[in-house]
Amino acid sequence: MTELKERSEMDPAFEWDLSTLYKDDEGFEEALKAVDASIARTAAYEGTLNNAETIHAYLKESSALSLEMNNIFTYASLRRTEDTRDSKAQSMYGRAYAKYVEASAAAAFAEPEILSLPDEEINAFICNDELKDYRFYLQDLLRSKAHTLSAREESLLAQFGEVLANPGQVSDTLMDADMVFEPAEGQ
Repeated sequence: MTELKERSEMDPAFEWDLSTLYKDDEGFEEALKAVDASIARTAAYEGTLNNAETIHAYLKESSALSLEMNNIFTYASLRRTEDTRDSKAQSMYGRAYAKYVEASAAAAFAEPEILSLPDEEINAFICNDELKDYRFYLQDLLRSKAHTLSAREESLLAQFGEVLANPGQVSDTLMDADMVFEPAEGQ
């Protein structure tokens, strides 16, 4: 029968190399604080998404925020999977998830705001060379117009991200950290 090793007993060759994201947990903490400025810059576009230049600037800012949030969330998520019993890693994951929800809620205005424009204008944006890097996004956005809520409703839904994710997260943690199974027969 194979015994499960504690994290401290693992060969480092089989551990995550998180240094490509952040040097250490302090680097993660700094990034978590610093992303607030990106969230604020993204949210500042509310009420202005009515021309190609502003939409382009918003989409660049939003994409940069998305990359920052992906790094933060990936680091915290991988730290949590190292040992789901580790309260520090659980805290990091929880704070990263909360920041992700905050960023989503702050940007929830954008799609309804763009979609409030006439379809002809959005189609003109799709053909605009300045927005060529976001062509697929804009086409997909226009296609989903009938299924997009108002800015207020989208923001409300985004704010429930943590609450709606909790049952699955609790279940995962319970199964990974607290449940002990007997060895399967025939090993």
